[in-house]
Amino acid sequence: MRRLSLNSFFATLLVAVLVIVSCGKNTDNTDVSLVFDCPSLELNYGDSCQTALNGWGTVDSSCNCVVAPSFDCPSLGLNFGDSCLTIAGAGIVDQNCGCTVIPSFDCPSLALNFGDSCLTMAGAGIVDQNCGCTVIPSFDCPSLALNFGDPCLTALGAGIVNQNCDCTFGPIFDCPSLSLNIGDSCTYTVNGQVFVGLVTATCNCQ
Repeated sequence: MRRLSLNSFFATLLVAVLVIVSCGKNTDNTDVSLVFDCPSLELNYGDSCQTALNGWGTVDSSCNCVVAPSFDCPSLGLNFGDSCLTIAGAGIVDQNCGCTVIPSFDCPSLALNFGDSCLTMAGAGIVDQNCGCTVIPSFDCPSLALNFGDPCLTALGAGIVNQNCDCTFGPIFDCPSLSLNIGDSCTYTVNGQVFVGLVTATCNCQ
């Protein structure tokens, strides 16, 4: 009787093991499939990918492999010289990736304002109202824009510019330094002797 009970125990145990083993198997033989955002690429959005030119990019929301643009200033998403905007106004991106405000000029093509100094083939000049560089003439008396002996106007009437750049009232002479006109009589000295001559066209007394 005891032997029969032992055999029944082992038979029950064997059946239990077979049931456990059979339950652990995949009875329908179905493979588990991964789901991708882009099945044709077997990749998801944002994954690294290789382009047709063997470059590397990332998968965008249209399932394209897009190469990220390269910038001189990645933090700005801009390159040197690109337009940018500051609180003070429009500017350009400088070599330090800063946004430098562009100064405003009367003559942008020259980066100068009216009256600024400029340089031409003929010499120094100033920027005129047409944004041209006008050569500045050279005067003995820049403040008057006149030379010594030039006619000028005083409160009393016509005068001439003297060596001190003053407009002196008085007669106007061909030769202000002599206070004479061309052809006037004059005197000159040679070896201590005084001679009478005439004022020449070059304002010499001969």
